Amino acid sequence: RSSSSSSRDSSKLVVSAFKWNKHLIPALVNQAINFTNKSRTRSCIITRLTTSGPRRIMAPPRKMDTVILGPQGLELLDDIRTFFKRRNWYLKNDLPYQRVYLLHGPPGNGKSSFLQALAIMFK
Repeated sequence: RSSSSSSRDSSKLVVSAFKWNKHLIPALVNQAINFTNKSRTRSCIITRLTTSGPRRIMAPPRKMDTVILGPQGLELLDDIRTFFKRRNWYLKNDLPYQRVYLLHGPPGNGKSSFLQALAIMFK
């Protein structure tokens, strides 16, 4: 660690390799940079309505297989999949291509997790 007085914590990583393997160091650094850039850009913004107004939260992405869905959740997911497949039908029949769902329940029941997984699933 550096002994700078700045507010940012900077770390130093020293990598060494045998002479015949030194070509691996740039590949390792590039892979680390790519991984860092991907994890920075992949996040979901969730807007929660509170009594004091809307509040935006950044949340890490989730995969749908990490969310436990009951029968109603699976039915909702099937409805959403069908909706995305039928875009042309809405346009052909001159109907607004929109769907609205109201998710309700006590805190911690997976509403936000479900929305995060949907955002990743349907981009």
